[in-house]
Amino acid sequence: MKHFLIKLFLILLSTWLCFEVVLRWFDLARYTIPTDQIGNNCMLKPGYSGLYVGGGFGEIQAKFTINSQGWNSTEDFNLISDSQTVRVALIGDSYVEGTHVDVENSIGRQLDRMTHNKTITHEYGRSGANIEDFNRVYNSFVKGKYDYVFVLLRDGNLNATSATFMNCGCSKEEHSSKSKGMIRSMYSHSAVLSYLNINQFLTENVQNMIKKIRENFSYSGSAASDVNAQGQTKVQTKQIPHKENQVDWDFGPEVIILYEKKLLNKHEIIQKIPEKHVFLAVNHNENDVLDFGFDRHWNSIGRKDCAITMFHAIRL
Repeated sequence: MKHFLIKLFLILLSTWLCFEVVLRWFDLARYTIPTDQIGNNCMLKPGYSGLYVGGGFGEIQAKFTINSQGWNSTEDFNLISDSQTVRVALIGDSYVEGTHVDVENSIGRQLDRMTHNKTITHEYGRSGANIEDFNRVYNSFVKGKYDYVFVLLRDGNLNATSATFMNCGCSKEEHSSKSKGMIRSMYSHSAVLSYLNINQFLTENVQNMIKKIRENFSYSGSAASDVNAQGQTKVQTKQIPHKENQVDWDFGPEVIILYEKKLLNKHEIIQKIPEKHVFLAVNHNENDVLDFGFDRHWNSIGRKDCAITMFHAIRL
């Protein structure tokens, strides 16, 4: 048995190494963008640039450029545009960060081209960001500084209790998503793990598995047995109180909400937020949105659809 286990381990190790060599040789896996602490925010490393690679055979290859403020953009957000230029801010998660399309085809750059550079658009996007991050980005960088403010929102952004990068620092101890940070640090050094994460959503699947384990453990731990006078066991379960207006919302009324109908329950969220906002649906031809049919993020066509929606909302 011992020899069998040793042989199995060597076979698996050899296979892993072979895949590492092949993926590195043919550039079929990309690595995580390094982070840097700016203030107390864990931002992408300023000045870093490279190529995002996705797909089983590297079908998606997109250039990214991190500006001096730590966002994926060719624009310097510290530069003040002239008074004739309409200033636009867009806040969101990986759909706005857009590392899976060339940085020149981002939502903001396409919008600026549509307006013949009468607008300057700053994209505050970060993979994995949630409503807590959006609130802090708005209050720290955006509020009172732009003519138009858009937030690209989906239901997945609302299920959060803490921010992922804003006011979190970059150390593992301070990062609010420890399991995600650990997995990222692992696959940043392994082409195989990076490949699996990009194409099989490794991080997301592992996080969901951990979440289910915790939920099952919490449920079993909350059940208490109470034996009555007849010797029968009565199971008491912990009641979780329903929260009204459970969405943490800290945006001003000028903020315009962008959404896809299939990714945000508009009517439900309207009941949970204190301010009245304009909601604009981003409409796609579904056959055009996905790259090669497997990347769940918008390609350059999908980003153009979002830019068109913003264009019609801006008065030039």
